[in-house]
Amino acid sequence: MCIDSSGKPSSRALFNRCQFRAFASKIKLSLAASLKGEDTSVTHNKKPPLITGPIGSTAAIALVLAITFGISGCKKNDGSISRNLQYFGVNGFQFGNMLEISLLTPADSPILGYNYSFQEGSFSVDPSYGILREMYVPIGEEGATISLDADGSTEEPAWYAIEDVTAFFGKGKTGWQDEALGLRYVEYTYAITKLSATIRFVYVDNTGSLSWIQGESSLPFAVPLASLAS
Repeated sequence: MCIDSSGKPSSRALFNRCQFRAFASKIKLSLAASLKGEDTSVTHNKKPPLITGPIGSTAAIALVLAITFGISGCKKNDGSISRNLQYFGVNGFQFGNMLEISLLTPADSPILGYNYSFQEGSFSVDPSYGILREMYVPIGEEGATISLDADGSTEEPAWYAIEDVTAFFGKGKTGWQDEALGLRYVEYTYAITKLSATIRFVYVDNTGSLSWIQGESSLPFAVPLASLAS
């Protein structure tokens, strides 16, 4: 389905290019046959085409190209990337890590859906190994310090806006996080067979500033990166 500039399906589109792949294919076949001098009509009537000669061929080619590129332009971006997100981390919350929770500040209002909630962020762990599998990290004045390696080394400088994210990862899956609050997101997924890690960057639509980063991973980890305080 084509998406309009607001991020919603375009219900009033007069011509839905994404649903006319078969139509484009028929035009291509007809064009190829006409260039060879073949008769492609079903009834083999003798009525001349509306446009003939070089001009007609050029117009047909232009139509095929327009439809073809229109269809490709409507392909949905699912956010899949080749950059490894196995050990993605932000502000110390990292997939595969065992956090030292005694160093974190308890949250006044816990974030529902997570095992642990702190002012610095919330997260859930693997029940068997205690390693971090899900995270929700609010982004404050100090920005987002990103890590991608198992040793926790960080990317510099810190990220503050969605432009920092897309400049590094490229285009991702986009949409509204909460349209009423003016929050949008860009999402990326790194997959290995049926296992994957997905990161969502939520930002303020009219300013581009990052609001929070959340993610979840089912990817395997060799060993925990730290020890979890009880």
